[in-house]
Amino acid sequence: MTTTSITDAAGRTVHQQDHVGGTTSGRYQNTITGPVVQIGRGKVKVRVTNWPTVGSLRAQNGDDVWISDDRVFLIHPATERRFTGYRTPDGRVWTQTARVKGVLWEAPFVPERYEATRLRGMYDGNLQPVWEDVPAPAADESPAAIRAQAFLEGAARITGLPQD
Repeated sequence: MTTTSITDAAGRTVHQQDHVGGTTSGRYQNTITGPVVQIGRGKVKVRVTNWPTVGSLRAQNGDDVWISDDRVFLIHPATERRFTGYRTPDGRVWTQTARVKGVLWEAPFVPERYEATRLRGMYDGNLQPVWEDVPAPAADESPAAIRAQAFLEGAARITGLPQD
């Protein structure tokens, strides 16, 4: 059974793709932020999106890092803000491509896909995260309201049929 949500240190529910912040444990502690890419038992895997850090032993942009739930704090639910990729100094936006092992990053008009470590090396670690604000649904555009409107229209058509 796979877990689809977990609670953060404040008791709020965290889902996959939510934007969280947290501190890694161990010898090389690091405070990171980013989207949740996987949820495990008592921990979440976060893709690092905060500015590059000094030191090659610490998590950097593009790395996937496990953080225990008692060290994670929800920043934005995925319904408010979505991570789309990284912008580099040359203006390209690199988006992730799934692959069997790890993640590759690609940009329009670039013939090759790169791993995060190679992408960071090409741009001296200067990868800026690109976030997209998700528009809130209007009050009458919620799934329940749309479904209710469809049922009302269907009922009106049925009552409008010739009665035998």
